[in-house]
This record gives sequence, C-alpha cells and structure tokens, in this order.
Amino acid sequence: MPYTWTTDNSTDGAEERLTIWPYRSLSKRGFAVFIMVTAGMISLPLLSVLGTVVLWGILPFFALVVGGIWYAIQRS
Repeated sequence: MPYTWTTDNSTDGAEERLTIWPYRSLSKRGFAVFIMVTAGMISLPLLSVLGTVVLWGILPFFALVVGGIWYAIQRS
C-alpha cells in the first residue's frame, strides 16, 4: 500500500502523520476492458438459449454476476 509520512512542526511538539491510500493495479481503461471481457465470456453460454424463454430466467443472474464483480473490484 502506498503511504507518506508528514511532519507537522506548527504544534508544540513535532507531530508525524501517516497517510495511506489503496494501490490501484488497474487503470480505468484496464478496468473497463476486464469488465467487458468478463461479460463477454459469461454471455457465451447465453447464445445457446437466445430466443427462448430460458434466456429471461438466466439473464438476471448474469446481471448479478457482472454487477458483483464490478462492485468487488471497485471496493478492493
């Protein structure tokens, strides 16, 4: 995790402050590509049920999986 130490000399004693932030391994473009590739690979089995009623039963779960991956990567 990236971090910086800063020293505040304005108070009576020297006070040090640690600032940390999460490491971002994916750029915004890399994140978008990952989500698109994931959605594309998950949707391949949906091609076999295209045009049937079964598609509408599976589609909400597809949306939940892609949304869950999106949320998990954004939170990490």
